[in-house]
Amino acid sequence: MSEIKCPNCGEVFTVDESGYAAIVGQVRDAEFNKSLDQRAQQIQHQQEMQIKLLEEKAKNTSQEETSALKQEIETLKLNNISLEKDKEAQKALEVSQLNLQIEKLQSVISSNNQSKELEISKVVLANKDDIGLKDRKITELEGKINTIEKD
Repeated sequence: MSEIKCPNCGEVFTVDESGYAAIVGQVRDAEFNKSLDQRAQQIQHQQEMQIKLLEEKAKNTSQEETSALKQEIETLKLNNISLEKDKEAQKALEVSQLNLQIEKLQSVISSNNQSKELEISKVVLANKDDIGLKDRKITELEGKINTIEKD
């Protein structure tokens, strides 16, 4: 038999072995449950911290990806603007070249028109001269016919 002193009142009492084993079991069970609860709380706290850490990591990753995508969008916009400016410059150059070709062709047409007008005026003058000669000949011949008829 064992003697146990009460921690509250200080009274000493005796307990047989089965009672002693029961008290020791209660104390051990209580300590074990307390230790088990503490360990469960620690595990739960660790899991919550891991979840928060993963959530924060996912949030940071998402923000980084979003930032990278926004940067890529801006780069693409700038490239698009640059391409549009290049296209406009190319079109302006082509228009300028076409305008030069038009001016050259207009100059050629004008030159051709002037040379044709000059040729036409030469032909007209030559024809006028021929007509004038023929008119004089006709007048001469008419004069001769008139004189022959009078004679």
